Amino acid sequence: EGKIGYQYRLKSLNSARCSVYSNEATLSVKPLPVLRLTVPEPVCPGEGASFRVSVSGPAGAAAEYKWERKAVLPLPPLNGVPQWSNEEETFPENTDRLQLVDASRNMLDGTRGRTLTREKDNGSEYTVTVTAENGCTASSEGILGVLPFPRADSGPTLSQTTPVCENQEVSIRITNSGSAVQWQESPPGTPEAFIDIANLATDVNTYTFSQAPLAKDGYKYRVKLTGVNRCEGYSESVTLNVNPSPRLEPIPSQSICPGDVVTFEARASG
Repeated sequence: EGKIGYQYRLKSLNSARCSVYSNEATLSVKPLPVLRLTVPEPVCPGEGASFRVSVSGPAGAAAEYKWERKAVLPLPPLNGVPQWSNEEETFPENTDRLQLVDASRNMLDGTRGRTLTREKDNGSEYTVTVTAENGCTASSEGILGVLPFPRADSGPTLSQTTPVCENQEVSIRITNSGSAVQWQESPPGTPEAFIDIANLATDVNTYTFSQAPLAKDGYKYRVKLTGVNRCEGYSESVTLNVNPSPRLEPIPSQSICPGDVVTFEARASG
């Protein structure tokens, strides 16, 4: 191991015992760049995230950035034995910021990205290696956290088998472990177009029609769940089918004399 700051030279001796000395060379060690990596807070699936690194110290400004990702992903068990897959990825960005954005936004703003998922991205290790102006390199690592979607424990389910009769009471219910609930409905047809609907029931996990209207025949119902981690998820949907009640024509009143025979006739349709 050399001594920093010391001078070194070479003495060369030939067969005639004549000698010559080289010039003096000084050993110096260049400083490494000092890195500070900013790691994003845990994000919900589908949200964007970004890592940023700052460079300081006497090594000079950054001349090159290299970003890499490593992840250990679970695979289906083999004969009951857990299996894992090591995944590695190198990013083309040569910049102090690595943006991981929703793939749909990627097409709009030109930045690189894909949809982040908990299954594929949670716990991934991101490493940035920086080469400074003096040619020395340093690396720093950070872990990306992706939060889980809130999910309904079960449901939604209808309180009775459909189709129900028009004006009959029917309820739609989910089993929920504490997420905030927003009921939604979508009219028949494709694509689905869910909108928020008000629920005045005391039990937010139940949506009730005291008299199911025929106009809601074929409507789909689901819930949007917002967890304590602020992530939003959606339940499956259930379809409400409503059969029309029979329609009765008005029975006309009749006026008769005592002892006369009278017949009332009713007409029903539907």
